[in-house]
Amino acid sequence: MPRLHPPRRPSAIRCQRVQGAWSARQVSRLAQLTAEVLAGERAPVQVEPLLDPRPYSLLCRRAGVFRERTRPRVLRTWVRCQGPAVAEVAALVRCGRRHRALAFRVVRKEGLWVCTHLETDTDKS
Repeated sequence: MPRLHPPRRPSAIRCQRVQGAWSARQVSRLAQLTAEVLAGERAPVQVEPLLDPRPYSLLCRRAGVFRERTRPRVLRTWVRCQGPAVAEVAALVRCGRRHRALAFRVVRKEGLWVCTHLETDTDKS
């Protein structure tokens, strides 16, 4: 018997339908750009307009930590809306033979979506 996938969470679907909210494409793109910086394939300054100063500083310090022979590729993203202007995102990224994790929080500020918090699986506790 074929395995059925569980239905999508209603909050994730509603989140994508809210006008001005992050779309799945925007979320995947931000995750991909971030992964490319972490892999050393993109300069952090290229994503600076999408980040607040604190996550930008973290991204600059961690640039290159995902470095592998092949380009990073976002395999999957998860979005959890915390309100009409806030969302939390998790992403699974393939870097060569390894799978890495990203998490970030985006907030709508002055009509633009901006990353206000960023975590990677290389963060030290």
